[in-house]
Amino acid sequence: MKLSHRLLATAAAATLAATLAGCAHQAQAPAAQAPAAQAGTQAQPQVVRQAIAPGLYELAYSPKFNAVFVNSSGGFGKDAPASRLLRLDPQSLAVLDEIPLQRRGFGMALDEDAGRLYIGNTIDSSVTVIDIASGKTLGVVQLAKKVQAPGRDGKMQERYEHRFRQLVLDKANGRLFMPGMDSKNSALYVVDTRALKLEKVIPGMGFTATGIALDEAAGKVYVSNQQGQLFTVDARTLKLEKKHEIALDQPLNLAFDAKSKRLFAVDQGLDAFNQSRERAGLKDYVSRGRGDRIVALDPKNGSLLASQPTKGKGPVTLLADAERGRLWVTTREGASVEVFHLKTFQPLQRFDLPSHPNSLSLDAQTGAVYATIKNGKNDAKGSNESVVRLSF
Repeated sequence: MKLSHRLLATAAAATLAATLAGCAHQAQAPAAQAPAAQAGTQAQPQVVRQAIAPGLYELAYSPKFNAVFVNSSGGFGKDAPASRLLRLDPQSLAVLDEIPLQRRGFGMALDEDAGRLYIGNTIDSSVTVIDIASGKTLGVVQLAKKVQAPGRDGKMQERYEHRFRQLVLDKANGRLFMPGMDSKNSALYVVDTRALKLEKVIPGMGFTATGIALDEAAGKVYVSNQQGQLFTVDARTLKLEKKHEIALDQPLNLAFDAKSKRLFAVDQGLDAFNQSRERAGLKDYVSRGRGDRIVALDPKNGSLLASQPTKGKGPVTLLADAERGRLWVTTREGASVEVFHLKTFQPLQRFDLPSHPNSLSLDAQTGAVYATIKNGKNDAKGSNESVVRLSF
């Protein structure tokens, strides 16, 4: 069903791979751990957690609609539940409403001004555009085409030329940017959000381009791949301007801080990516680090400005809160969300959140952060995954 007018009236208006269940709970330390030197000066950390639906991925907090929107892909396979876009109460995380999705939803970008959500359909290599007020689908933009190409087993098969994770909205230029992943020939896809059509495909981005960030003021789009390269694209002309070799191997995700003009990245450190790189033919690639860290880069030249290990292994997503000087990071294998000082990288806080923290979204007014928590191998297959609200 669509988002109901009754609920909207009471409410003031997103490598691949939880129906509401359980009770929300307030969790204190040891679920959240603060460094001893700061424990006396900070408010007690707060954790609200709800098991929501299976196959949760990206989410977005909207102050305009007083809601948290989250994608439930439903999972994989013939018997997987249908995909839904869920609307949550931002305080209790209770499910208030849902929109059925014809194509499974993974990535997400929110445009509050236009009242839209852009949903990345990874499996179908497309984007679904949702009108928030009515819950109606405004359109589906097909991105990549199907081609005959080798699969992971090396055998020829029909598959989409590129797969997609992240979506970045450029409101000033009316565009949506998405890295299209491929083991050899990744590309940046550009969607015209006014016409709702594919505008351009920018090729030449190497092995498995995943990370993307936007410098709105300078009009630059930054894209990273899993062979330690950083690309700069002019957001206005769509020209590929620069390619830099950077001092890390697996910049899975990026975040740009407009205040300091620094580009942050995780260096994930997964053996699987290293093995995939070799299978893709990059046998002469020389490793540039051990991963399990966050870094700060100068986006102008790709130089390394700072590096800090994460306590948990497998950092995935990072989010910059410039107002409070915080950098939030999810660690998949570490089962935690870690918070660092935005300038010095000093550890500020750590939330233990088993099984696998994934995506992040910020309430800029309060500083609270929302995260999706993926299930682990010991969780029941098909069981609900969680959303958490974190503050300190």
